[in-house]
Amino acid sequence: MDRRRRYTSKIIWFGFSIVIATMAAFATTGIHYLSDSKKNFTRVVAQHNVQIHVMSEFLRLARERSLTLQHMFMTNDPFDLDDHRMLMSDIAQDYLQMREEVLQTNLDQEERELLTAQHVQTNITGRLQNQIADMIIDGNIEPAKMIFYNEAIPSQEKAMSLMGEFIALQHIHNSMELSHTSREIEFEKKVIAALLVFGLVISFIIASRVVAKINKEIEQRNKIENELEERVERRTRELTYLASHDSLTELPNRTVFNEQLGNSIQQAKRYKKCSALLFLDLDGFKAINDGYGHAAGDYALREVAAKLKHIIRGSDVLARVGGDEFTIILNDVKEESNATRICEQVIESLNQPIDFSGLNLQLGVSIGITFFMNDRRSADELLTEADDAMYIAKDLGKNRMQISKHADRESNVHPFPGERSNA
Repeated sequence: MDRRRRYTSKIIWFGFSIVIATMAAFATTGIHYLSDSKKNFTRVVAQHNVQIHVMSEFLRLARERSLTLQHMFMTNDPFDLDDHRMLMSDIAQDYLQMREEVLQTNLDQEERELLTAQHVQTNITGRLQNQIADMIIDGNIEPAKMIFYNEAIPSQEKAMSLMGEFIALQHIHNSMELSHTSREIEFEKKVIAALLVFGLVISFIIASRVVAKINKEIEQRNKIENELEERVERRTRELTYLASHDSLTELPNRTVFNEQLGNSIQQAKRYKKCSALLFLDLDGFKAINDGYGHAAGDYALREVAAKLKHIIRGSDVLARVGGDEFTIILNDVKEESNATRICEQVIESLNQPIDFSGLNLQLGVSIGITFFMNDRRSADELLTEADDAMYIAKDLGKNRMQISKHADRESNVHPFPGERSNA
């Protein structure tokens, strides 16, 4: 009896030991599998995030290179042009270096095809931009602008679209990896939970802790990814603003102004309302720059912009189109005197000395005016007429306004019957 009891006891302990060992083995295998899943998930997501980051940098460099090229249109200083040209070369080198980095990562066939297409399009854009930069340096501004707007910008948009497709593909891969890893984790949780029914509470605690840690890391990675997307969006908005506004005065630049002028022309035709275009050139600005330095000149330009903003209406458009040149669109001008009165206010305001570190900076302004309503003149023709009128104002002694003699050239009817001014 004792021998049988001892034998039975040995069998029970042996069987229990086998059960415990089997359960421990399953639990250990499950925990090990969870760890491997976590490591693989971390590795794959980290790789995709690196690719997303590099491609986001590609987008940033593309916008920065385009912005640098636009700045070259706005300067005649050969040193500035050389600096911008060198910056474009540096950006190109940064792009090639980062491209080598992304090529070192694990890429599938679809990703490599996208990268190849993007690189080909980027090279086309780069050659066009280099051609434009060389033309600007050689003084061929207008042909350079034609190539810039008709070829370089569409080419860059196509390259950036391919970059966006690559980033979207990485997000899809991250989502797929997250879904796959989550399914694996859920399966192992069920296995561990089944084992815990037999009393392996400790195994349940360990598994729970492992799962909690993985979920926490997933949340952290999602948070980092969201923050990265927000930074990219914020930077995109900043670059868009910089591409459309003058950085010194924060006024719209020539590109935006041309768009607004085209809209005003169409509105004037549609609603048969007269509008005025003013072309302003500061008198005495070069003397301030030469006599007191660029800091004084920059300060004076900012003050001029602030004064002009204060004078015009909310429906009007103000832009800086050159070094000391500004343009204003006065929409829906009821009478010619309304426009001339605003010009008088501008002249009076800008004639007031500007205080800069105890110095009184004295400026004047010559203004050319042209009116448009129901005619066929283009934006360029209107700008030319206002510019010509401005130069007449300068020839007549500066610091005055002059209405273009071609103001009613196309319609053969002056916008304000019975009212003509030779101011």
